[in-house]
Amino acid sequence: MACTTSTHLNQTYTLVAANDVLLDSSVMKYSPTYCQKPEVLNKNLIEGNILLCGYSFNFVVGTSSIKKVSETAKALGAVGFVLCVENVSPGTQFDPVPVGLPRILITDVSNSKELIDYYNISTPRDWTGRVKSFKGTGKIGDDLMPIIHKSATHVALFSARGKNIKDFSFQEADLLKPDILAPGSLIWAAWCPNGTDEPNYVD
Repeated sequence: MACTTSTHLNQTYTLVAANDVLLDSSVMKYSPTYCQKPEVLNKNLIEGNILLCGYSFNFVVGTSSIKKVSETAKALGAVGFVLCVENVSPGTQFDPVPVGLPRILITDVSNSKELIDYYNISTPRDWTGRVKSFKGTGKIGDDLMPIIHKSATHVALFSARGKNIKDFSFQEADLLKPDILAPGSLIWAAWCPNGTDEPNYVD
């Protein structure tokens, strides 16, 4: 995700998972893990903390959105949010989405599991599974520097990729075609520092 603002780097914040801050267990039918409906979550437990949400196929097909997660986190007074990817299907692409709140999208499933394991170990519960107190902490750093791992960067799904998207080992090629891309979809340079809710945002 691009153009994030960080939380105060000399301060840590309490981590709270969406499933642990439900107002009523009956709201499970709304898939609260994905943080799409602020009205089903307890603002008193989220305000001033980092909200942990899930990211699954719902976001790929468009029934859930990162923008809606941002709106939910803002409405509940969270200082930021983390999206933990639950599973990745072949061909899944994580398009960066500018929002005006500190956030991170953990695209590696094993890294997501590490964070969730830390959260669960740090969160004491009673015999019914209800949280007694939130003890896990964290902070969100600045991610303005893109990280590329051994493969070419991605272009939009509807763009042509040329003839060499796979190498001889059927892995993603280390050369992206076309060599030059004109302005179009997902142009990072056109994004404002704080997100789409800023008046100077340019699409």
